[in-house]
Amino acid sequence: MIKLIVFDIDGTILNSKKQVLENTRKAFQSLKDKGYKIAIASGRPPIATKIKQLNDIEFDYYICSNGTIVVDNNDKVIFKSVFDNDFIEEFTNDCEKDQNSLLFSFIDGNYSYVNYDIMDRMLLNTVGKERVLIDDTKNRKRHLIDSSWAAILIDKNNSATKYKSKYKEIDFIPFRDNEYDVFHTGYSKASGIKIICDIIGIKMDNVMSFGDHYNDYEMIRDSGIGIAMSNAVDKVKNIADYITDSNDNDGVYKCLEKYKII
Repeated sequence: MIKLIVFDIDGTILNSKKQVLENTRKAFQSLKDKGYKIAIASGRPPIATKIKQLNDIEFDYYICSNGTIVVDNNDKVIFKSVFDNDFIEEFTNDCEKDQNSLLFSFIDGNYSYVNYDIMDRMLLNTVGKERVLIDDTKNRKRHLIDSSWAAILIDKNNSATKYKSKYKEIDFIPFRDNEYDVFHTGYSKASGIKIICDIIGIKMDNVMSFGDHYNDYEMIRDSGIGIAMSNAVDKVKNIADYITDSNDNDGVYKCLEKYKII
């Protein structure tokens, strides 16, 4: 029996115009009315998951930055995996030397450590005007105040292979050409879901999840019912239990109806 339903944001909840379709909104309200637990699972940090398009929907949990931080609907941090300062400083130096762009995520927003303008344009194109990016390229001291759990690399000079070899305990997961989510190996949206399952006393068999991109692979694979959007990458489609319609054509709503959940 499904008890927890988990949704990716970009390419899943949001359509190609960064809007939430009305039927998707209705589906969320119906799930809440029926007593299901609902959660967001995103590569975004916590501050960027509570988007204005969903202000009227109260999700129970937020699995952020690919499972490296999990918060509840009161912004209480349930789990966080953090970088050590030596890694942050060495990786920053590498990116500066290689002329790549780098940000680190903190609880109050994303901080650009290398090449602010390039990173800001990327976030504007992917997240939109609601992006939170602070220029810390001169000081680079935010990590001395609080811990970071995730980073984003824009690899304009094909350095990712070198970085993967050097930092063997760090994953570099692509989300667009030459753009990578960076976080500790062993974490994923699926690992974040498992933390929530332990809290509410259910198993992964009781989870349905929706996603479209590479960072959704583990949660689609491990959930009791894993749903790929029709706009998903092939790697995700190939392991999904079901492929629903696209994020532009009520894919979430249609799938929940098909499984008689709403």
